Amino acid sequence: MPQKLIAALNWIKDNVLAVLIASFVIPGILSVFNQQFEITKAIYETDYKGAKTKFLECDRLHSDYLAAAGANAGAAQVLQEHFNPDTIAKKGSSEIYFVAFKGTMETYQKSLGQVQELFTKTSRCHSELAGNYENLALSLDLIDEFQNETKQGAEKVSSLIARRDTLAKNLLKRADPNAIFGALISGDEKSIQIAMQTANFGDLAKLQSQNIELESAVQNQQRVQFSELNKLFAKELNRRFHRGLFSYFWSLVRI
Repeated sequence: MPQKLIAALNWIKDNVLAVLIASFVIPGILSVFNQQFEITKAIYETDYKGAKTKFLECDRLHSDYLAAAGANAGAAQVLQEHFNPDTIAKKGSSEIYFVAFKGTMETYQKSLGQVQELFTKTSRCHSELAGNYENLALSLDLIDEFQNETKQGAEKVSSLIARRDTLAKNLLKRADPNAIFGALISGDEKSIQIAMQTANFGDLAKLQSQNIELESAVQNQQRVQFSELNKLFAKELNRRFHRGLFSYFWSLVRI
């Protein structure tokens, strides 16, 4: 056997571990490292950006909801000032007054419908956003940190939402335009008086204003939570993107 071949075989025998590492381990680590980088990139592009986009959508819907609630409170205030029971008792027989009242009531009813529609859309959006956040936390192996972060503001938000829901029920219970229209059309003074007293638009305006105040507090809390969660996720993504091959290899060795 040629001396060179014998020397080569002896070298391989003496350095088999190094040969194995160079031939299989390092390429394998490089492959896994590249795969992990691509996974992180996909999480960033899909989950992280998706969650941020969803939050902006929810925040916009929430602002639209607040604007609609403000318009509804304004319409209720107009009704209270110009179409209260005392004024109706004096001018209710006027056809022009009735037409004006009907138009204002329709405006109020329409704004109330917008409030209800936007409330539903906002609630649904935030439910979807919570799911997006949880998926992102699972993808980044941050579920414990995510749960701790969301738990901190959960009680405050829940308390605000409970108060808001109570106000919303009172609004819907006390504002039935159909009942008022029915009483007016009937011409029965007692029915009109009862309907108008039940729907005290001054109180409804105050209730809606309180609702706006609570909703604004909810929105602010959700913005704070988004900021904190965004910091949490961005920090982990940044760590993964800037982790070098050596540190990745060392993390595998430590495992």
